[in-house]
Amino acid sequence: MKISVSKSPIASLRLDAIVVPIEKQGCEKALEAIYKITGVAEKSIDDDFKAEVGDATVIYPQDKAFASKRVICLGLGDKVNNDSIRKAAATLGAKAKAMKIGTLGIDLSEIAAFAKQASEPEGYIAQVFIESFEHGAYEFTQLKTDRIEVLKNGKKSDGKKTHEIKELQLI
Repeated sequence: MKISVSKSPIASLRLDAIVVPIEKQGCEKALEAIYKITGVAEKSIDDDFKAEVGDATVIYPQDKAFASKRVICLGLGDKVNNDSIRKAAATLGAKAKAMKIGTLGIDLSEIAAFAKQASEPEGYIAQVFIESFEHGAYEFTQLKTDRIEVLKNGKKSDGKKTHEIKELQLI
């Protein structure tokens, strides 16, 4: 997986999904900003998304000026710390793989606030996020066989991974 950093405005990035980490305390304000930039009707996911650790809700932008296909709201819980970031990022990795997302951007514009709450440097918070995301997206397939294919065709699978996330951008 290619990992890169981008300073481009979120609305202009052509990605399969953009992730916005949201802590429980500022949930309403963050959702209002997301609604405004994506053109989605106000209060459309308020009942579904509570910003608990690992909550992930997908929004499909309505505004054509927004270049990405999806926005994923990722809950970080009440208090942001290393464990909440690890759990949320691992959940995101698994969800992104299940959704077959190829290119993903993570909005880390609030990383300074997250780092302050976790009492860690900003670089370490970004590192924890990336490592946990990769762990969540990892799938060990070397010893697995595609049982249905073996029974159907009488031959083993080629051992290729089912889906791989190609790029992760930190925004």
